[in-house]
Amino acid sequence: MSFDAVIVGAGHNGLVTACYLARAGMKVCVVEKNDWIGGAAVSRELYPGFTYSNCSYVSSLFRPEIMRDLELARHGLQILPYEGGAVFQQDGGYLGMFRDHDANRREFARHSRRDAEAYDLYARDILRFCRFIRPMLMRTPPDPSSFRPRDLSELLWLGKQMGALSEGLRARMVQFWTMSIADFLDEYFESPVIKGYLAVSAIIGTALGPMSPGSAYVLLHHYMGDVDGNVGAWGFARGGMGAITKALTASLRASGGEVRVGQGVERILVRSGRAVGVALANGDEVHGARVISNMDVKRTFLRHVEEAELPEEFVKRVKAFKIRGSSGKLNIAL
Repeated sequence: MSFDAVIVGAGHNGLVTACYLARAGMKVCVVEKNDWIGGAAVSRELYPGFTYSNCSYVSSLFRPEIMRDLELARHGLQILPYEGGAVFQQDGGYLGMFRDHDANRREFARHSRRDAEAYDLYARDILRFCRFIRPMLMRTPPDPSSFRPRDLSELLWLGKQMGALSEGLRARMVQFWTMSIADFLDEYFESPVIKGYLAVSAIIGTALGPMSPGSAYVLLHHYMGDVDGNVGAWGFARGGMGAITKALTASLRASGGEVRVGQGVERILVRSGRAVGVALANGDEVHGARVISNMDVKRTFLRHVEEAELPEEFVKRVKAFKIRGSSGKLNIAL
């Protein structure tokens, strides 16, 4: 059977891609090696009676534009805002953190009145950076070496965005992108527990430390999220993170798309320099005018594409590409 597009892997990125292509009128098939869908956004009953978000655990950067376009609420998706948390100190004290800005300010004042005042300035600056970056999340990055009209127009758009900033804010933003989170927080706060709590958002999911250059920018990815119009909010999917990919699958099927589980890809088929489909581990072949991989770059090109089909320099760069995990998660039944 032949499709307009074959998607390898039923993770949330692959399913979003499949949904948009299906809604554009294409005949789409998603093939997944596991007997369940979701990739990292999955909910599974690891112990009887306990359903876990056993990998990805919180929703933030899943854009509301995507939820609306794919009508995920109609397919059962509900995101509940994360209301807050706490840091416990060795001396028995604590720092509470809340979704409400004023509640955070009052909590900061218990540790440092100066930091409570600085929190307003900190929040303002972070919001400025977010307002500049967030519109880019739904745009295609330009190739700076290309002279194609789309790339040139996108470079022009980026130039206009930078040109609209004041000289001082432009310099501040470039500095922010390159500095460490430790240096950035030192400019606002004095309390170690406040700085420690805020620094976590700049290194989680990375192999960086708080002193690493560039870690300040990572902080933005925990402030650019949007839950029910609340910028910077995190949220939990009702039913676990698998509820997101479950809703995506329902949306895909409603648009005529197909998902096949338990069908791992053995090899991506290439003819005359073009991907034309996939060969499955069970011996079947699924053909498509285009093949889109939801796998990581190393797995895609080093394990599932014949090396002879790829440029030598490209293979060399893929082999040298650094890709390592930086997080662990413990699932406990209590």
